[in-house]
Amino acid sequence: MKSATLMGIFRKPSGHVRTAASVLLVAVAPAAFAQTQYSVTSLGSLGGASAFGWGINNNGQVTGWSATGGSGAHAFLYSGGAMTDLGTLGGADSYAGGMNNNGQVVGASEYNGSINRHAFLYSGGTMTDLGTFGGAVSFANAINDSGQVVGVATASDGTGYAFLYRDGTMSNLGSFTPHAINNSGQIVGEAYNNGTDTYHAFIYENGQMLDLNNLIPAGSGLTLTDAEGINDQGQIVANGNYGGQNQAFLLSPIPEPATGALLAAFLAGWALCRRRLGA
Repeated sequence: MKSATLMGIFRKPSGHVRTAASVLLVAVAPAAFAQTQYSVTSLGSLGGASAFGWGINNNGQVTGWSATGGSGAHAFLYSGGAMTDLGTLGGADSYAGGMNNNGQVVGASEYNGSINRHAFLYSGGTMTDLGTFGGAVSFANAINDSGQVVGVATASDGTGYAFLYRDGTMSNLGSFTPHAINNSGQIVGEAYNNGTDTYHAFIYENGQMLDLNNLIPAGSGLTLTDAEGINDQGQIVANGNYGGQNQAFLLSPIPEPATGALLAAFLAGWALCRRRLGA
């Protein structure tokens, strides 16, 4: 099986900060049938000329990275009207990759003066180095509300492997690139398919990696190449090729036959009960 390459590991800029200012858009209650309007809040910067917002949680906390007054860029957490510099692991730069609803932030940072980066977890005011599998590089892409972190880390030979970090331990999940994890611990991303010499979208759950192309209707003509997100209902946003064109797709779980039958029976019984009560 072909392993995740370093090009496949990093989904963030490699040291450049966009020049556009970061802003927070807040919905304003519209009049009936009117389009939603937004107020705009500038998040500022960490002393530099530019900043880039990357994600927001359900509490309105924002993460991203900003130029500093020096030559580097640092990850930030914007909360309660203030932008906090998350610092680094001893190097010049750090970048945020994901955040949960508890305000914990993950990403990658240069460390101890090296130009290489290690995955980090920022929690409770402390940035923790998550390490690697013996190599020089790692990056964290996502964290769920239980504090479980997914990303990619290299071994001593430079090969990249997916990791799951939880309770202080980094576990090797195999040769793929995870992009997201939900609160049930389901992981989605992309993996190399030897048979087709292409990348396929996958879901990892219960210790198994499953090709999402095997879990959609047969004969659809669709090839899912990567999965970028999964919510707590198990719905997945994925990208793929259909009819020679790249398109985005929403995958929604189909209830198993037994589950669907039980649900139908329950609804029918509930309807009958309501009719009798109303009689």
